[in-house]
Amino acid sequence: MKYVKRFEPIESDPQILTQLMHRLGVQETFWFDDVLDYKEESHQPALALIAIFPESQNEELEKAIVESKRTPVITDNIKFLRQTIDNSCGLIAVLHCVLNTIAASSIRHNSILYNAIRSDKGITTFLEESKELEIEYQSAVESGETEIPDDIKYHYVALVGCQDHNLYELDGERSSPLIKGSSLKLGYILNESEQMARIIDSFTHGGIDCSLYKLRQSMGQYNMEIQG
Repeated sequence: MKYVKRFEPIESDPQILTQLMHRLGVQETFWFDDVLDYKEESHQPALALIAIFPESQNEELEKAIVESKRTPVITDNIKFLRQTIDNSCGLIAVLHCVLNTIAASSIRHNSILYNAIRSDKGITTFLEESKELEIEYQSAVESGETEIPDDIKYHYVALVGCQDHNLYELDGERSSPLIKGSSLKLGYILNESEQMARIIDSFTHGGIDCSLYKLRQSMGQYNMEIQG
């Protein structure tokens, strides 16, 4: 895949992703948290998920071939962004979680995300050109304490439930959203543990190296109407 520019990869740490999300303009009532056991946490609120897993160059090429043949999923229910900046999959995953949940309603006036959404050039071009975003992203990268290995590339994708009761995988390296299953209880994306096990297996190809972070909201603010 051709990119217009390159970022440094961001450390897979929910606190760092939360810091980035807040710097971009989302209110502090939302944050990312580790999913330690998706079966045990199936009844806990989770607005969206970020999955992080290793992806080889061959797997990237295979995905590109599949995408070239796949019929795009076109829906007005999902905001989808293509990844045009190398190593920005963590950023794109965060944005997919924010823009497709009630976190979008908390974006502060005149923040980076506020201006990106309203840009005449579109969000993708805004992300490519924004020096302010690049500075904030780099600041989040530099806050990491773990050295990122050069020999393994980790990829980030978002999983979001929608009012159409579909569970979508949002991967900026794909051409469009990918339906991964059902989401019958909006705001509780971990609700169906067997389905989640299949999704994780599809990312890791039977391996176990997959981290999950859930987007949460302060319980005092959590008044989402559950639709089923």
